[in-house]
Amino acid sequence: MAGQRHVGARSNNNFKLGIDGTFDGTNVLKVDGGQMSRDTTTFDMGGTMARPVALGGPVKFAPINFDLSFGMSARVMHWLNNCFKALPEYKTGSIVEADQMQIEQRRMDFYRALIQKIEISACDPKSADPLKISVTAQPEFIEYKEGSGAKLNVSEGNSRSRDFVVSKFRFDIDALGDVCEHITKVDALTYTVNTVDDPTGVDDVPGHVQTGVEVPTLKITYNPGMNAAVDAWAHASIRQGQAKEENLTTGSLTYFNLANEEIGRLTFERIGIHK
Repeated sequence: MAGQRHVGARSNNNFKLGIDGTFDGTNVLKVDGGQMSRDTTTFDMGGTMARPVALGGPVKFAPINFDLSFGMSARVMHWLNNCFKALPEYKTGSIVEADQMQIEQRRMDFYRALIQKIEISACDPKSADPLKISVTAQPEFIEYKEGSGAKLNVSEGNSRSRDFVVSKFRFDIDALGDVCEHITKVDALTYTVNTVDDPTGVDDVPGHVQTGVEVPTLKITYNPGMNAAVDAWAHASIRQGQAKEENLTTGSLTYFNLANEEIGRLTFERIGIHK
């Protein structure tokens, strides 16, 4: 018999993320995953009347998938930044569901979670979609509990998450200068963290170890005003060899809210053109 308990694919404005025992109002737009399972092995004990015996293997928990707005706390942002830098950081925390009065109803506590993937929305001035960060985290253990009935703290940033949209951005490639104003779209970015199972976990629950990070390929769309600069860079990089340091540059992707205030920035190093 197999049984599972998990969050299910649910979304509302009343999921909150807490890290290291601190709830500072980080809003979770959508959450799913976290199923618990255990593999079993069946043994035939022999004999005419013997029945097969099923023995349980290690307990396993599926990754947790959750979407965040750019109104997240500095504590959560630090966790994501360490992932970008290929610095593994295990976090213990909770995802709590609250009612309309922000009273805790139920919660999922996770332990020693390691980020496995971060996806950031594509930037498109013609889109009205919300700007979000989708995170996949692999915990070593999960507990489901009824809510405490306490009122959760909600930060100002979450109340303004509707102001964070994919149409407000600026992408700069330092080697190209002002012509970057002609960039019209930046495709979605996906950082993938490679992990392997560590059998030396706690009790019968295996752990996870980070082995590396796959950095996304930057794909941009631009209008003809940028052609000459890109063609010159492509000539130097592709024909003369992208590995040369003089053909590599730095850059940044800056996000703004509807009031044109900067809300976040990604920086990139050693950018080269290959296509």
